[in-house]
Amino acid sequence: MATQRDGVVKVYRRDSVSTRIAKFVESLDVRVFLFACFIAGVFFMTLSRRISDICWFMAAIALIVMAMRGDWVRGSLDLQVVAFSIAVTASIIFSIDKGLTLRYLKKDVLRFLVIYFAGVQALRDEKNILWLCRVWLISSLATMLLGLGHYSKAHRLEGLLGASTRYGKYLDLIVPFAIAFFTVPGNLIHILLVGAAIIVAVYSMVLTMTRGAWIGISLGVFLFFAITKRWKWALVSILLVLTVFLISPSRNKIYHRFLSVINVRKTVETDHSLKQRFAFYKTAIELIRERPMGWGYGRKIPKKIEKLKGEGWFKEKGLTPFTWHCHDSYLEIILETGFLGFAAFIWLMASAIFMCIKNMKNSDNTMRYTVSAGILCSLIALMTHGIWTNIFQRPLIFIVAMYLAMISSMARGDKVATKD
Repeated sequence: MATQRDGVVKVYRRDSVSTRIAKFVESLDVRVFLFACFIAGVFFMTLSRRISDICWFMAAIALIVMAMRGDWVRGSLDLQVVAFSIAVTASIIFSIDKGLTLRYLKKDVLRFLVIYFAGVQALRDEKNILWLCRVWLISSLATMLLGLGHYSKAHRLEGLLGASTRYGKYLDLIVPFAIAFFTVPGNLIHILLVGAAIIVAVYSMVLTMTRGAWIGISLGVFLFFAITKRWKWALVSILLVLTVFLISPSRNKIYHRFLSVINVRKTVETDHSLKQRFAFYKTAIELIRERPMGWGYGRKIPKKIEKLKGEGWFKEKGLTPFTWHCHDSYLEIILETGFLGFAAFIWLMASAIFMCIKNMKNSDNTMRYTVSAGILCSLIALMTHGIWTNIFQRPLIFIVAMYLAMISSMARGDKVATKD
């Protein structure tokens, strides 16, 4: 009897605990939890990969709970994002190393989807977007400040990103956005935060000596000045760049790098890195012709191709093998995911750009207009830089996912407010 009583008590306690847990879960505001995970994930996106991964894992669980509860809200770019992810995932069918492709799909595409959908579900009003912008600027400022002093062997600033070229691509997504966000009304702390982010970002941009970033960021920034008609700011930007140049101990190298951008013809004839890039483009085109459906997604796929083909194959055709990527994002995505992946990517980015323009046209407040303009110019800067390098790297693709979520949420606008 005592054992039975103990057993009854134990069962009763177990049922009681499970009931309490169920009630506790039901009482949770999953949206608040998701927003907290998303904000934390964005903050640590470039500061700590481990912490950000924990945040994205928790955000994924929150997304599943929201879907089960029927509390899911559609974003304006959902179809394009899903189509792009499916097209990239489909490359595993034709991959020369399915295990490698699967590993990168989990590392990149799965997180890309979680970040996008977490952002769409979490950013249901403009106050949340404003908070996200501030957190993102604080995070980027911390990343840039902690990266000061981290130089490569060639005395080029590489920051916490591990390479000056990758740091330049990171700044593509920061500089135009920070300049645009400076126009959003705010208090003194807001002005100091954004102003500091702009100064440190421009300083870092110059010292990376990354010509693709110089061209991309300049195009993005001057596009922002053009669409907002703030031409006086262009003078301030030029003066800021000149100040960085004059105080830099590497000004001679910076000067020669700048001349190489101006004197394009001479640079093409004499610059080893450009000659190498053209050789890589030729190799990529030949490989695309051989397999138009792609060789499989993954940043180590080119190395696998080189090993599969052998040195003799490249020599026979007069081609130069590349180990990591072909230094052109558009050729790279065709090479890895085929023309299907490329078409999905173009559709996604074109939709994002037109969505930004639509947001700006339909905007009834400064915040929505300027943030849309900042994201538009940042994406243009990155895609321009992508002509000479590969932009499908972490954390770049995750930042793009965050920007897409913001665009999608702002385009949804008043519909969400009415539904909520």
